[in-house]
Amino acid sequence: LQSKIESVLDLKNVKIFSFKENNKTNEVSNVIFTEKDVNWKGEFVNPDFKLFLEQPFDLLIGYFTERNLHLEMAVLQSNASFKVGFSGVNANLYEIEINEKIGNTVQFSNELKKYLKILKKLKN
Repeated sequence: LQSKIESVLDLKNVKIFSFKENNKTNEVSNVIFTEKDVNWKGEFVNPDFKLFLEQPFDLLIGYFTERNLHLEMAVLQSNASFKVGFSGVNANLYEIEINEKIGNTVQFSNELKKYLKILKKLKN
């Protein structure tokens, strides 16, 4: 996923965090967050993930197609200046929604690139 997005959008330094349903076999990782990383107040407690959300990224891609409270909350709390995701999840989350199947990473990236160029958010 990361290499395809970097290649199509011609980006460097792409960072990806994933959500994994909480189970006993989860390993601690700085690229995955789980239900255990959210306290009873709905606040993220994983320091690596909190740092990720606080970063003023130019672009955040919500790469999920089904409603998920934890992922939606992460998108809302992100300090990214521009947010993009799949249509049909939650229109209030994103500036742009792409209508594509989740497995079609290259097609999703090409469509995103087209819109980012139109909006002058992407050079070349």
